[in-house]
Amino acid sequence: STHRDACGLVVAPILPRAREPESFHRYVSADPDAQVTGTPFPELTRRDTALASVIDAASAVGRFTPGQARQRGAARDLCIGLASLAGFRDARLIGAALGASRSAVARQLQRAPGHVHGRDVPPELRVAATVLEDPRFTALVEGDLRLLPAWRKFRGRR
Repeated sequence: STHRDACGLVVAPILPRAREPESFHRYVSADPDAQVTGTPFPELTRRDTALASVIDAASAVGRFTPGQARQRGAARDLCIGLASLAGFRDARLIGAALGASRSAVARQLQRAPGHVHGRDVPPELRVAATVLEDPRFTALVEGDLRLLPAWRKFRGRR
């Protein structure tokens, strides 16, 4: 969906951000097929979170699967940076979740910002932190999406 692009809730948008993302979100989320009263716009909150939720949020805004986060590169870096912002500092724990060495994660954590409101926080980390623990932002699914129950439901409506 390009809804996240218009709301500024992806790392690399395909479409430009709407002039008024909150109004656009309210309009889209009030669709009768969604929830007529609309849903709140995602906002940055501080919660106790699980490392799996960190990977899910990074996957959702980065448009990569959790499996892709297990490879070197921007996806894994985003997961490690978001884990740092969420308060995870154990390189061994993060490395185990991402299939990375403790030393590689430790180096990344040294460069990661410690607080989301700091000046040195990259925009992609701000976006990921905004949607962390929001149940609407789940990890992308590995494999063929046509095998999912939601896809079969969608096909039945057409």
